[in-house]
Amino acid sequence: MLMLIISLMFNFSFSNEIEIPIENAKIYGTLENPNSEHLILLISGSGPTDRNGNSSLLGGDNNSLKYLSDGLNEKGFATFRYDKRMIAKSKGFKGEDSTLFYDFVSDAINVVKYIKSNYKFKKLTIIGHSEGALIGGIASNKLNADNFISLCGLSESIDSTVVNQISERAPAVLDEVKSIFDSFNSGKTVDSINPMLYSIFRPSIQSFIINMLKYNPNNVYKEIKANKLFISGGHDIQIYSDDVKKLATNCNAKYIDFPEMNHVLKKTPKAYFDQISSYSDPNLPLYEGLVDSIVKFIEK
Repeated sequence: MLMLIISLMFNFSFSNEIEIPIENAKIYGTLENPNSEHLILLISGSGPTDRNGNSSLLGGDNNSLKYLSDGLNEKGFATFRYDKRMIAKSKGFKGEDSTLFYDFVSDAINVVKYIKSNYKFKKLTIIGHSEGALIGGIASNKLNADNFISLCGLSESIDSTVVNQISERAPAVLDEVKSIFDSFNSGKTVDSINPMLYSIFRPSIQSFIINMLKYNPNNVYKEIKANKLFISGGHDIQIYSDDVKKLATNCNAKYIDFPEMNHVLKKTPKAYFDQISSYSDPNLPLYEGLVDSIVKFIEK
């Protein structure tokens, strides 16, 4: 009986809240199963999306990255997921108007260096979701990652991605959006913004976007030296499967598509309004087979 108790103690998946000092503030995150030799870094997507994959703009939680972490922990991997600067618990950083896209890349690099200095991990896999894929892709070489996984990640530059989405959902303002991005690509901010577009192009975030435009996903992913896997969802209304497949081919990466998976990694209908509720529904499980496919790729 004593040996059984000891065995259970050593196989228990521990969870630690980690505080990582960066600049004059702290990044907060959750380290799961730290006794593993293989660390998987999970990087969340754009906007006020926290370590669990939940956005403060929505009325509920989908917990996509939490469920992904749980699934990977059950397979014996350590995971670290964190609130990016200015999001959720990671407060105290300089304001939005003074933040550039590359600050998120620097944070990812510093987060891993801090964890590696305190824990004895031998292998590193980076999984970036949505915008987090571009962040993780840039950080991958600098961290000598063993594996990189783009999970419903940006497959085109941010201007192309937004233009494609606007053309489908708000074509009346498409010309204005293109004009704004023309200015951004020239390194110039824009003073006059249509109220309909203010949340996307508000003055405080324009420098962030201009900086982000310097990093073309195709170029970033091609340069990654780690083993690469690109995963898409056939019902993703934000990142399209065909674009991800094309990018994976260009970057000589393995590609997997889950035909009924949406952007928050859940099985949903394809129609826009029929799946919106899934973005704030914690009762929907992670898409079946997603964790197993990731584990198979990592262990190959």
